[in-house]
Amino acid sequence: MDENWEMEEDPWWDFNTQCIRFAVEDDEERYVVSISQIALNDYFSTEDTKDAAFDNFNNDIESILSLAVEFIESHEPNDDGIYFIASEYFEQNYR
Repeated sequence: MDENWEMEEDPWWDFNTQCIRFAVEDDEERYVVSISQIALNDYFSTEDTKDAAFDNFNNDIESILSLAVEFIESHEPNDDGIYFIASEYFEQNYR
C-alpha cells in the first residue's frame, strides 16, 4: 500500500447494513469504505457477530487497508459515495 494512504479515524459499525465502515485518505481526498460482517466472518471462519467482525478487522488491519486502497483505485463508489467490499470480492482478492 502506498504510504500516502492512511486510516483517518477509528472504524465504526453501520447497524443498517451490518458492516464495518472506515475512512481512508490519501494526500488529497477522503474515502469511506464498508466491509460486510459476513465477508469478514466467513473469510476468517469466525462467529457471525459484530464483535468477531471487529476482531477480524483489527487483527489484520494493514492487509485490509491495502485491499481497500486497491478497491478504491479500481472501482466506483455506490450511490451513497461508499466503497462497498462484498464477500465475493473480499474472498477473491484478500492477501
